Amino acid sequence: MTKNKLPVAAAIASMLAMPAFAASWQPYINHSPETPRAIYTQENEGVATLLSCDKDGQLSVLISYKKGDFIKKMKANAPYRRTVEVSIIREGVDEGATTWSLIPAVDTLHTKAHADAAKIYNASILGQEVIVRVPREGDISLVLPAVDDVFHAFSSTCQPPRAG
Repeated sequence: MTKNKLPVAAAIASMLAMPAFAASWQPYINHSPETPRAIYTQENEGVATLLSCDKDGQLSVLISYKKGDFIKKMKANAPYRRTVEVSIIREGVDEGATTWSLIPAVDTLHTKAHADAAKIYNASILGQEVIVRVPREGDISLVLPAVDDVFHAFSSTCQPPRAG
């Protein structure tokens, strides 16, 4: 009887050590699942990542880096922002620091830099590990789910218009 418990305990322990994956991408409030211009993911009220695009297909990203209800944070009035140098690290490679906005009242980071948002977008497609390094906040591990139907719809909606 004791012999059988050890392999089961080892299997459970190894599953608990595996990285967490977000359940899915979701359209942001009032965005259609078929044509979303903003999608987000959050695992167990932890770190949340929101990708959005404008009418020209330019991406931006917002990261909620502390626990809490992401939707509630987004509805809060938080006018104070400060700039911070943020590094995106994909698969252990630091891709250099760029300037982002930090909104301390709601524990979020935001950039309208298409290049930075594209790094996170592409990491989701490639299934890469992403860490965002923020001074005084430390390293923030993003939990990005696999590409799903909502992500595909976002990708299609955000294609830049073709020149006529």
